Amino acid sequence: MSTTIQTAYARLVTDGLLSLQPGEILSINSPESGLYLARLIARLATQKTGQKAYIVMTSSGRHMETLTILPEGSVEAFLPPETGMAMLTLFDAGELIGEAMDLRKVKDADVVFLQRTGMLSDPPFFDRKIGVPWSVIPYPSQDWASRLWQDEKDTDALWLMLSSLCSLDSDNFISDFSSIVGLARHRSKYLSNLGPLSLSIEGEGTSLRVRTALESHWEGGYQLLENGRQFVSGIMENRSTTALDKFSADGVMRASKPFSLFGGTVSGAVFSFKNGTLSTWAADEGEDLLGAFLELDADAPLVGSFSLVDAGSRNDVVQQTYALPLLERLRTTTLGFGGCPVDCVDGGKKEGDAITTGHVQYNMSVARADCPIGTRKMTITATAEDGKKFVIMKEGQFNDLLLEEKKRPGR
Repeated sequence: MSTTIQTAYARLVTDGLLSLQPGEILSINSPESGLYLARLIARLATQKTGQKAYIVMTSSGRHMETLTILPEGSVEAFLPPETGMAMLTLFDAGELIGEAMDLRKVKDADVVFLQRTGMLSDPPFFDRKIGVPWSVIPYPSQDWASRLWQDEKDTDALWLMLSSLCSLDSDNFISDFSSIVGLARHRSKYLSNLGPLSLSIEGEGTSLRVRTALESHWEGGYQLLENGRQFVSGIMENRSTTALDKFSADGVMRASKPFSLFGGTVSGAVFSFKNGTLSTWAADEGEDLLGAFLELDADAPLVGSFSLVDAGSRNDVVQQTYALPLLERLRTTTLGFGGCPVDCVDGGKKEGDAITTGHVQYNMSVARADCPIGTRKMTITATAEDGKKFVIMKEGQFNDLLLEEKKRPGR
């Protein structure tokens, strides 16, 4: 594979996701199989920051060795002053989905297994402030290629897929990336300013009503630290996400495309909700996996999150499935079962550091699963507490005219 794509992917991390600043030290967690990419990112980081970078090599989550990478031609004792820290985690997506369909571990709610298969929900901590920029990205491996394409393609095909997904062959891929995540941030701020919302979702096979959780907001695109420093947590954070009142769902929802669950595939899934609870469900494929998820705990079959993504997004066009929940939840609009996104939580009673729901119905399941429901025929109407209605999505596209109306004089 051309090193041009690999170098561009590394630059996406240093210049796009983490936006490294002079004097910052980058620490990279990486399995040994990702060392080639970790070294490339570390070298670019030292050129940008003038500081050293660390590569923390791991095996099955355990620390094995730490490498120190210095700027070319420099001596550590004479490096400029440190101004901060940034974190990056590389993971092998093939290893992540390597335990497909081990239903015994699913039913035991094995936390390590849930994490490895991308189904572990956010830890329920009220004061979970991120202190440094921190991104998590996959790197191409033969295991991932084999699981995605049944041994028909190799890592070169994965690099080409990532190149298409992130427009790495474009001279303007960093600015393109910034535009996408910047728009997601702008949309999220607009929705947050509307306050608690009742959402009416109409689409092909879907007619559903849900409510955003009280004391919650929308997150998407750039994340901000308390000092104003911004970063992006993943390679294509194009969605706007919020927490839902777990007992608010009413109606019918149909999965618009297959989705990965515990390393297997679920397709043709249909769900019916009545008075906030899941009354019936079925799937054409992966019904055993879906059933195992829904029985994990009391909150697993209840709604937890909602994410808006334009239909026909680049994530959806490049690949129909990624065999990886981390990327699949970015393809289209999704409704999440199980644990709520803690970064979207504003309230709850504080006992130590843990969230307790009190009067707010956050979903506290140990696991999460995002069901894709977006189509080009989807319309979503939001009703605010004062009764005002806003068509926030029409024909599968976010209604960005709302953002322009807010800028007009008198608004």
